[in-house]
Amino acid sequence: MKRLVFLLLSLALICVAFSSCRLSRNFEMEDFYYIEQNDGSFAIFATGPNLRGDIEIPSTYNGAPVTIICDFGGTEIESVKIPSTVTTIADDAFKGCVSLKSIEIPSSVTSIGSGAFANCKSLESIEIPSNITLLDEDVFSGCSKLSDIKIPSGVTSIGPSAFEDCTSLMSIDIPSGVTSIGDGSFRGCKALRGIRIPNNVTGLGGALFDGCISLTEVELPNNMSVLGKSFFADCTSLTGVELPNSLTEIGNGAFNNCESLTELVIPDTVEAIGDGAFASCIGLKAITLPRNLKSIEVAVFASCDSLEKIELPSGLVSIESEAFCYCEGLTSIVIPGSVTTIGDFAFADCTSLTIYCEAESQPSGWDSYWNESGCPVVWGHKEN
Repeated sequence: MKRLVFLLLSLALICVAFSSCRLSRNFEMEDFYYIEQNDGSFAIFATGPNLRGDIEIPSTYNGAPVTIICDFGGTEIESVKIPSTVTTIADDAFKGCVSLKSIEIPSSVTSIGSGAFANCKSLESIEIPSNITLLDEDVFSGCSKLSDIKIPSGVTSIGPSAFEDCTSLMSIDIPSGVTSIGDGSFRGCKALRGIRIPNNVTGLGGALFDGCISLTEVELPNNMSVLGKSFFADCTSLTGVELPNSLTEIGNGAFNNCESLTELVIPDTVEAIGDGAFASCIGLKAITLPRNLKSIEVAVFASCDSLEKIELPSGLVSIESEAFCYCEGLTSIVIPGSVTTIGDFAFADCTSLTIYCEAESQPSGWDSYWNESGCPVVWGHKEN
């Protein structure tokens, strides 16, 4: 019984306030709440949402340094000065501080947690300390007025959604030391016009530029192998992009609704193109498919209104459902004799299309609704 009581008392003394804030004693004083760390330093919190205006974080409490900023989220602060004793800005530390316009972060800070400045909608610029190596997930997401930011040269990783919905961000330089950029890092950056991704980047997430409606210039790394899902989706101003010869796969919806995209050369190294990769690219007039491509997947070119002609690779095996549906400008297409499967509605509502088939008659693997719209078909076609 005594042993059980001892264990319960021991557990009661252990409390984790945040991932960075392990306490031994806590103190409250006016606007701030302090938690003593195991090393004798302190983490600092706001006592409630009513904190407002310009604040200066104290450097010490009870003679010991304040080293961690934990939770000022949702307060009405407008500016913050952080002392050089601080080394860590914890997860969500200033999240939702919609009135925050400026913040001074000293070089002593080596860690900024995920979502630390998320939805700081008045923040226009920020200087990131040179010792930071990771821009964590959601760290600046929703900072809709952020227009100027410099990423330190020591940063090696940019987390998922790090700059998502930074709608005023027009340009950003990514240092050469960065090796990975997470999913949706720049998604919804509606003012972003151009960006260069360094060649050292080997990990690129999906939806990276999804909804970047002003993006016109992109330089991709020369060693990337996968263009992820929705990578350029809804980049409505993008007219073209040079794809590297290292590329092997284009993900689902990668260029979906890139309505200004007029032409694209896909390198022969690409072996797979995902569902809807070019769907609703209404300005696409010409595209060169890789010779090693075996399948045209579901709705890959659906609603590509301006596409007039496309050459299918000689080794193509399958054309999946709705692959070319609503391509109203498509006038002719040659289906190689190697194609054994065509899905339903593959050419639905292609009102100007004549289909030339190298096969002498319809193969058994072609769906009965493959030509549901009744496009004219020429069997036994031979290329000159």
